[in-house]
Amino acid sequence: MLSLVCLTLTILVQSIKGTNVAVSSSGIAVGALDSAGLATHVLPNGPTVMQSLPEGLTSISDVSIDENDIVFALYAKTIDLASNPNLNPIGTVCSFTLAADGSLNVVNCLSGFVAALFTGVSALGGNLIVSGGVVGLTHFVYNTESGMISQTSTKNLVLDV
Repeated sequence: MLSLVCLTLTILVQSIKGTNVAVSSSGIAVGALDSAGLATHVLPNGPTVMQSLPEGLTSISDVSIDENDIVFALYAKTIDLASNPNLNPIGTVCSFTLAADGSLNVVNCLSGFVAALFTGVSALGGNLIVSGGVVGLTHFVYNTESGMISQTSTKNLVLDV
């Protein structure tokens, strides 16, 4: 399966800058393609579907898929906080439903949390974590059936490890 994922990622990013890929439990690869949006590919030899960016976003930097094939995409403006300590970079996370043919439908998007260098998104069991990179974590909850992300979040969590 790993070779299929690598091949799929190569196909998806041949002419577009790709930043991340995740594979759903149903065998669909979803690639974050920076300013080109998202692409899905039904493994191993199915169609590739391009998904434009949700309104208001200029790029997608990371993608995660939960056990129910809900897709989460993260936008985070890359800012060097060491050089710009007074900036407050804002992230946006969007959820999508994923159909069997690889098409994506936007459920909702939320903004207003801090995200900087080395950001990422991870989802499982109704919990959505956005790593703000060098500035802490933000925890959201979401509906595992619809993919709707709750407006309530816990921001700037620090893991004490």
